[in-house]
Amino acid sequence: MKKCLYTYRVLNRNSPPDDNTESKEHIIPYALGGSNDFVTYDCSKRANNDFGRDIDAPFVALPIVGFKRHEFGIQGQSGNVPPIEMKATVVELNEEGTMVFPHEGKPYVNLPLKPNGSMSEGRIAFNRPPEKVKAAVNGLLKKANRKGFTVLAQDLSPITDSTTCTQSATRQTGQTVQVDMKLGIGNFFEPWAKGILKIVLGLGHKVLGEQWSFSPSGGRIRMALVKPSMQWKSIGIKGDVLCQLPPEIRTLLRIRP
Repeated sequence: MKKCLYTYRVLNRNSPPDDNTESKEHIIPYALGGSNDFVTYDCSKRANNDFGRDIDAPFVALPIVGFKRHEFGIQGQSGNVPPIEMKATVVELNEEGTMVFPHEGKPYVNLPLKPNGSMSEGRIAFNRPPEKVKAAVNGLLKKANRKGFTVLAQDLSPITDSTTCTQSATRQTGQTVQVDMKLGIGNFFEPWAKGILKIVLGLGHKVLGEQWSFSPSGGRIRMALVKPSMQWKSIGIKGDVLCQLPPEIRTLLRIRP
């Protein structure tokens, strides 16, 4: 009888599937270049969903992983290399936004859209950024049409689409950006270590087989995946988790060689 690699539960092939139905598990997460040819079906549907949400997703979302994805051009299931996003504050404006590192192109700060005025006041002004202004104006026009209103530009000419608005929109970001990036147990070490340990367990199962993955050695790794890192001393896992910080991260943290 086949058992789930992560939960020990007996697997089935029910249709429609239930929590214990076998499912395809990527040994290397697909978002990190994993292949559909390098998988195991010794994983329950429930465990696949839970471990994907609780371990794979935080691991892939780490900036250090994101910069490596950019370096090697690893695409996600959408076919695109996702941007890296970090919380940031524009000092001159004293506003919080998001620092975005696209795969191609220059990094930029994405500030939330803050319109001045309202429909009830009869005046709404947008000042940034153009792509958000376009979406906001389209929504405004739909709302105005439903209420029987006509939206006018500054010269009192009717606005029928967002083009005239985005042409005059400006992106205001200031000059100094502070990025909020904390490397702690909960937001860096644990997602990083669990992400690697999950890959180790999958590799051992694929290469060494059930004799290893369901042995005490495999069991200790499995325990580490379901327990918080503060309890790992009782499991008996020892070792160092090492990584090389990309130059972008070193610059943000002001680390010099």
